Amino acid sequence: MLSSVVVASVLLGAASVRAYPEPIVPSPGDVFNEGSDCNIAWNPDTTGTWVEMNIELMSGSNENMTFLEVVGTVDATDPSHTTLTYPCPDVDPNSAVYFYQFTSPYSDIVLWTTRFAIADINGTTTPPTETEVSGEQTVSWGNGCIVGQHTSAAPLYGQSTGDASATPTAVATDASSPSAATPTGVDSTLPSAADATSVAPSTTSAIAA
Repeated sequence: MLSSVVVASVLLGAASVRAYPEPIVPSPGDVFNEGSDCNIAWNPDTTGTWVEMNIELMSGSNENMTFLEVVGTVDATDPSHTTLTYPCPDVDPNSAVYFYQFTSPYSDIVLWTTRFAIADINGTTTPPTETEVSGEQTVSWGNGCIVGQHTSAAPLYGQSTGDASATPTAVATDASSPSAATPTGVDSTLPSAADATSVAPSTTSAIAA
């Protein structure tokens, strides 16, 4: 896993040149209430590779990310469809310890949004309970789960590289739940908690490794 924000930023810059999908929402400080709309947005992939992109709700640290569920599968090469809205799940804790991971069976790249909070129905949150140092940045994080959810495996990614021919339906879906997942993408970056064009879920976005 890359932990340096400097290295991550360099990788993100390289990714921008190659025009992979770029997560832009959630952004730092965003809060969504349980039962209300959770919003996700990205800039489209222009490589023609990400015709199937899984958007996965995650929690945990940068080194030990936990998969919670797939919230949608979209064609990230479609410039007319760059947003997804789904009902925010009931989670524990209600804190800024959640982020999204973008993966595709046709790419080894892994992308993350910034960390964001899912509050209770009244908008109440608690502070993250953990911190870690990522480069020169102190990242706040915690372990969250979906209430009542059973564990299941995260989607595989990169197993179909070189054959990006399928065009999936852009539909939000209920899916799995917590199981540990540590991305091993060839050209990736990490989520953080600060700046929506960054590299690891601390409070930033990223491309993982």
